[in-house]
Amino acid sequence: MGDPGTSGTSDGTSGTSDGTSGTSDGTSGTSDGTSGDNNVRTHQMGESFTVGDEGQSIEYNVQDAYSTSYISGPIERQEADGQYIILTLSMENVGDESVDITTNHFTMVDSQDRTFDASSEQTLWVESDPRIQVEGVSFEQLQPGITTEGAVVFQVPEGASEIQFKVEPTGPFSNADEHYVELELEQLEE
Repeated sequence: MGDPGTSGTSDGTSGTSDGTSGTSDGTSGTSDGTSGDNNVRTHQMGESFTVGDEGQSIEYNVQDAYSTSYISGPIERQEADGQYIILTLSMENVGDESVDITTNHFTMVDSQDRTFDASSEQTLWVESDPRIQVEGVSFEQLQPGITTEGAVVFQVPEGASEIQFKVEPTGPFSNADEHYVELELEQLEE
């Protein structure tokens, strides 16, 4: 895939003979988390990053990324047509205006540049699954200075690879950059 947030040559190297990215610290981008191309920002799990501009900015931190074939719902078990990817994340409003938190600005992108929207029904059901210890992200108004945690569920096909979590700005007229998180999936115990 022309990986969002990665840069390099067609052979997968970063352009130097020793396989490094060309920076003295071995990183692949600039100090602000960009790759140097098109302001695409890529982060690792556990790394805090801020999306937004002016008064509507949210600091995110993806804490866990799980893969599972089902979600235990309040009444019955929901089987995935492919696989469910469940992310747990923290969100802090670091702006000076309240922000509406929904799953509408979260997507997944795979190595084939396919985009997957969050699954609203399974995101609501995830809080009934004893394997997940946080509630699903639903419509919530997040006030300045407040932090919340939640889970988001996506359904992707079996065999999807190089899956990245994509976060878009929450403001309807925002010109802020999209951010990507490289996921390290852990199989959720059955």
